[in-house]
Amino acid sequence: MILIDLPIGLREDDCTPRPCDAAARECLGSPRSSSVFPTPVRAVLKVEGYEVARQVQEGRIDET
Repeated sequence: MILIDLPIGLREDDCTPRPCDAAARECLGSPRSSSVFPTPVRAVLKVEGYEVARQVQEGRIDET
């Protein structure tokens, strides 16, 4: 079995949790539910550096 960890469907500009992530966590249960992590907003892909990406993700700066 080969499993690939790949985010599907990046959020455009909203940091609210995605219902599909919550459903996946519920389906997997403990301890695997912690392996489902939120995807970044799409604008994060356009910036350089962790600090700027974090600010974009948190909505503190607009890089759209």
